[in-house]
Amino acid sequence: MMKHLRSCCTLILLTLLGAALVGCGRTDLSEVFPPTPRPTKTPLLAANAPTPTPTAVIVLTGNPDRGRAAFQAQHALPSGAAWACQACHSVDASAVRLIGPGLWGVADRAGARVEGEDALTYLRQSILEPMAFIAPPNPGEPAWAVNMPEGWDQVLTEEELEDIIAYLFTLR
Repeated sequence: MMKHLRSCCTLILLTLLGAALVGCGRTDLSEVFPPTPRPTKTPLLAANAPTPTPTAVIVLTGNPDRGRAAFQAQHALPSGAAWACQACHSVDASAVRLIGPGLWGVADRAGARVEGEDALTYLRQSILEPMAFIAPPNPGEPAWAVNMPEGWDQVLTEEELEDIIAYLFTLR
């Protein structure tokens, strides 16, 4: 966000400077604003990034309000430990990392995590088989110290799972 704001401010300042120079009678601005060469190659990251499946084709069957309640509720796992999703995952726009990754915008990222999986499939597998794919930490963050506990497939009903996924799709 700050990078975007900085870019916008820079563009506005350069535009004002150009207008001031033209107003002073300068018509050749190439010394002040040298032409920027166009890139000749596709950036490596963009060339190798998996193409996300559009979320518009995904049909959600769960109820996001019930999903929020299930996300906030404590569940007793087969190991005997009691966990609530909200204890480890933040859900606001700050996307702050608690124990696990922040989930704001997770439905938008999920379709690009595993090549060939859409967001719905990825989120479902991430809950039921949390060790199948470990999302990388954000740049500058240390590796995950604690992995998501397993056993949700034995605790959540199909309806609760669908409701939680529908709730995750509202976090935008």
